[in-house]
Amino acid sequence: MKTNKEIIINKIKSEGYTLGIYDNALDKLNKQNLKKVLDNIKYVSDTKVFINRKPYIVEISEVDSEIDFSIITLDEYERRYGKWY
Repeated sequence: MKTNKEIIINKIKSEGYTLGIYDNALDKLNKQNLKKVLDNIKYVSDTKVFINRKPYIVEISEVDSEIDFSIITLDEYERRYGKWY
């Protein structure tokens, strides 16, 4: 069975990108939350997910031909950027 990282790498390769920064906390995502992240890669859109019922935001950013993934708590996201929509 593939790891979340391998699944993400395969998805971004199919979109013509390479993996830049990868937060290992993404390995804790269940299939449903992983699908949300995968669906938002092409939009380079931040995505709300849950790990152990706690809300987090996966920040997806594009730099040149790389896609970066970092994960922060919802509280930290809202302190930085304002209320999550």
